[in-house]
Amino acid sequence: MKPQKPNTIDDYIEVFPETVQEKLRQLRETIQAAAPEATEKISYQMPTFYLNGNLVHFAAFKNHIGFYPTPSAIEQFKEALSVYQQGKGSVQFPINEALPLDLITEMVKARVFENQSKAEAKNHYPAKKNKNFEHQAATKEKLIILGTGNAAVTKCYNTCFAIQKNEEFFLVDTGGGNGILTQLEKAEISLDQIHEIFISHEHTDHLLGIIWLIRMISARMKSGSYQGNLNIYCHTELKKTIVIIVKLTIPDKFVKMIGDRILFHQVKDGKVREILGYPVTFFDIRSTKAKQFGFSLKLESGKKLVFLGDEPYREHEYDYAYQADWLLHEAFCRYADRDQFLPYEKDHTTVKEACEIAETLEVANLILYHTEDSNLAKRAVLYQQEGSGYYQGNLYVPDDLAVFDL
Repeated sequence: MKPQKPNTIDDYIEVFPETVQEKLRQLRETIQAAAPEATEKISYQMPTFYLNGNLVHFAAFKNHIGFYPTPSAIEQFKEALSVYQQGKGSVQFPINEALPLDLITEMVKARVFENQSKAEAKNHYPAKKNKNFEHQAATKEKLIILGTGNAAVTKCYNTCFAIQKNEEFFLVDTGGGNGILTQLEKAEISLDQIHEIFISHEHTDHLLGIIWLIRMISARMKSGSYQGNLNIYCHTELKKTIVIIVKLTIPDKFVKMIGDRILFHQVKDGKVREILGYPVTFFDIRSTKAKQFGFSLKLESGKKLVFLGDEPYREHEYDYAYQADWLLHEAFCRYADRDQFLPYEKDHTTVKEACEIAETLEVANLILYHTEDSNLAKRAVLYQQEGSGYYQGNLYVPDDLAVFDL
């Protein structure tokens, strides 16, 4: 599979051997004929046809062509599909056999009818729908805080979060173990909705959750229930660390998904990558402990969200963080508790310094995380009391699973 993301279906098809290209073109033409009003795009890094919502996807693999007409179509045509390996919403056509074009045509037409029926049903209730809905409809963008604690916490999960764009999620760090699966479940985020993950650095409270995600997602890939690829963004040395741990702890049949459908993408200082359609600029925070990256992300609204990792702001990050609409900054403890928690010895800040930084940078909204958990019930009140004396913007000290509309 091609490691770079294709922009068009033509881009997707052209990287495969000619014999596979021929089948993919045949499949594409069959879908076009069955759904002539559908538009083409790339979604989940797969060729996708869209008509009143996603219609069908397809993708090529080493031994089969995956066709994804959603679970409803798989159920409707289950008898005809019984000769093929299936997933919850997918079917695998062997690469060395002729495609069942007539069956594919019927499935596509069924999906057209299903999507059209749903669209018409919505239009039966105009009183509940703004007459200018099509013009006013906005992209759903949310920030879901999955964990807020530092490495030593026991009453909350380690710091990590997800950025939601419509029904897809960009996961940033993964905490220190399989608790990430619990947090995702509580947040009602399916593994099938996660195709983009960034790991900032090698410390265990940020890293080890990715091993569990690779394990669970690769199993879903093998069963055919996970659509598309999993993209992991990190620096080169961190990729080596992750792969070593994976090889030591995960069955080989899942390890083999790395390089096939689990793809690593190197982040570099000042370089921009497109993730969920967002331009994301990564930067080296210049940690003195372990190589670590943060990022600046431009939302659909034009607002800027900045993640500084789990260490204090440094002057070279000014251009990224200045006048951020949303700044995520660590605060190991209150300044009043510095002698108890010793944040400076660990290269961390207190609430006081984090708020002073945000005030200087003219930040609109400041989110504090990566904290101690000695008094979790009163943490937000205590931190806001200290911070309000140094920062005039909107100060948030969220609990795990807090959700922000961006």
